[in-house]
Amino acid sequence: MVKNLKRTLALMLSIIMIFSSTLTAFADDEGLITSTEAETSAQVEETVAAEEETSTEAPKAEAATQEEKVEAATEVEKKEEATQAEKEDSEDYSVASAATEKYAVDLADVAVYEGEDAVFAIKTDGEVQSCQWKMSKDGGHRWSNLSKKQYGSSDTLIMKATKKYDGRLFSCVVTFTNGTKTESNVAALTVNQIPTFPAASFDSEKVEGLTVHVDAPEGALPEGTTMEVAKVNLDAVQDVVDMTKGVEGNVVAAVDITFFDANGNEIEPKSAIKVEMASKEIKNLDNLSVVHVDVNADEIKDTDKEAEEVKATTKDDTVTFSSDKFSVYAIVEPGSTGEEARATLNFYGVDTSTPVATLYVKNADLTDNEKLAQIV
Repeated sequence: MVKNLKRTLALMLSIIMIFSSTLTAFADDEGLITSTEAETSAQVEETVAAEEETSTEAPKAEAATQEEKVEAATEVEKKEEATQAEKEDSEDYSVASAATEKYAVDLADVAVYEGEDAVFAIKTDGEVQSCQWKMSKDGGHRWSNLSKKQYGSSDTLIMKATKKYDGRLFSCVVTFTNGTKTESNVAALTVNQIPTFPAASFDSEKVEGLTVHVDAPEGALPEGTTMEVAKVNLDAVQDVVDMTKGVEGNVVAAVDITFFDANGNEIEPKSAIKVEMASKEIKNLDNLSVVHVDVNADEIKDTDKEAEEVKATTKDDTVTFSSDKFSVYAIVEPGSTGEEARATLNFYGVDTSTPVATLYVKNADLTDNEKLAQIV
C-alpha cells in the first residue's frame, strides 16, 4: 500500500513538475509567473518528502518493535538456561558426593571338613550391587576371577570344599549401588580331613554350684570336640517352665551345654550321649526332674518356646539323663506349689554379686522358726 502511494505521489509530482515547467517557461516568456505558484510547488515537494519519510520510518518502527520482542525472549531463555544449569550442577554435586562415599568390606576365614560347603560372606554397611569373587592358589601372588556363572555375584560365596582347596585365599571386589568399588581383605580356607568319632568323656568346671559330666559313645562326637557349660538366668527359665503345660515346679538349677568341633563350629552329637549334672545343693531335694529349653543362654529371656521334660534319674546329688540335643537344661522339683514349693536362699559374703552358698528349702520351713534355725 505504501509503495502504491509513493508511485501515485511520484506520478502526480511528475505531472505537476511538467505542468509547472511549462507554465514557468510560458511565464518567463510572457513574464507572468507568480509567487503563489512557486509556493504551491514547494509545498508539494515537502508533502512528497514527508510521505516518503513516513513510509520509511514505519517499517523501521515495526522492525525495532520486533527486535525488542526477540531480545526480551532471548533474555527469558537465558534466565531459564541459567536456572537449569544451577539445578544440574546441584544434582551433579549430590551424585558426586554420594559416589565418593566408600565402604569397608570384611571377610572372615573359613574352616570346614572335606566334603562340606565352605561359605564366605562379606560384611559391609553399604548397599551391595554385585561382587566379583577372586581366588589365589599360590598364597596371594596371582589371583583369578571366579566364574559368575558358576559361583554367582552375590555377597555370599558357597563352594564344595575338597582337599585341594585347603589353604587357598579368597577376596571379593564389591560394587556398591552408589557406583564405588571396594576390595575386601583376604580370607583363608582351611579344609580338614573328615574326623573319626571316638568315644569321649567331658567334664566342666563348676558353674553356679553345678558340674556337668558327659560320656559320649563312639560315633557320637568327632575327634577334637570340646564342651562349654555356661550359667543361665534362673528367673527366665522359671518363666518358661511356668508357661509350659504339663510342667510345673521350682527351677533349682540350670546351665547351657554346648559342643564345638575342632574348627570351632557349634555341633550336636550324632547319637544320644549320657549327661550327669551334680550339685550338693540338690542332694536333699525329692522327685527331681530335668527339662530342656531349646535356646541358648542369651536367648532364654525372649523365647516363646516351651520346656520339654526329659526322662532322668536321681541319686544322691546327681541327676542323670541322655539326649542328642543340647542347649539349656534345668533341674526342677515337680509339683512344688504352696507350702511344698521350694524357695532359694542365697548367702553372700563381702562380694554381694556372687552367692557363697545356695540352699533350696520348702516354703513351709520358712515360717517354722525352729526349722529355719536348723537350716541356717
